[in-house]
Amino acid sequence: MNYSLFSRFQGCLWGMALGECFSSYAVPSLSLPQEQFSPPAHGYYTPVALRLLAAMIAAQTWKPTMLDRSEIKSLSKENLTDAALAIASLPVMLFYHDDLNRQRQALGQIAAGLQQDNQSREWVTIFAYAVSQALKGHLDPNTFVDQSQAYMRVTTSDAATALEEVLEQLEQIKRGYCSLEQTAQLTNPIAIAIACFLHTPYHFPLALLRVSQISAASPSINALTGALSGAYNSSIGIPATWQLPQTLNPISSPEPIHALAAQLLAAWSGVYVPSKLSNTDPLPVAAPWVVHFP
Repeated sequence: MNYSLFSRFQGCLWGMALGECFSSYAVPSLSLPQEQFSPPAHGYYTPVALRLLAAMIAAQTWKPTMLDRSEIKSLSKENLTDAALAIASLPVMLFYHDDLNRQRQALGQIAAGLQQDNQSREWVTIFAYAVSQALKGHLDPNTFVDQSQAYMRVTTSDAATALEEVLEQLEQIKRGYCSLEQTAQLTNPIAIAIACFLHTPYHFPLALLRVSQISAASPSINALTGALSGAYNSSIGIPATWQLPQTLNPISSPEPIHALAAQLLAAWSGVYVPSKLSNTDPLPVAAPWVVHFP
């Protein structure tokens, strides 16, 4: 579908918040009342990503000095998980979605600042590639695994062992992402999130329901699944009743997140005034070679 970049930004950010919320329910149901889908007042992952996004918008760019290392490391009790690293890096993925080289460079700076190993860097790069393809409307669920494997082989210069382990799990996703049992056997949280998205790429609620049924899933995996599905399906693909504010907590309402999406679009494009954006405005802005005129 040809969704606007604005609606995809909205869907990605709000999908992340809803995904973190969804993990709060042991037996989730698609018929849960809307008010039960307000993200928790003390969410761990979403606020960290939104604070970095706000800093980037204010500066109109990304700088390594914006990274709050202590806050990001506190997302995990022990070693920082790949999923937590990916969520913390999501604003950079969005800002550089049209320039994969700059995106990889910025993600490398984040991983280096947090002292992450090569394998963690590669998994975050794969997720960033998925988000970028979704935002540009280029993500084909049927061929994504093959495309991501080719992308990693061409762009990765890290140790062969780390890359091969990543490629092997991608191969497992291709062979078995239709099976919930096989998805649960994946060892990397980002691999689980991608597999759950690929199982029902066109249905945002089902993707969250699927990942919540995996016992190994954590709020960070749910948040990644929601972010990727939201970027792919845009805010239009998120049920309208899930987008209505219910409490005064700013994270519980989509409006502050949607406002950040508008500001992100303005900062990325350099041509829009955020206060003049609305959900109904046509926004013919995209990366080169994305918009084609007849």
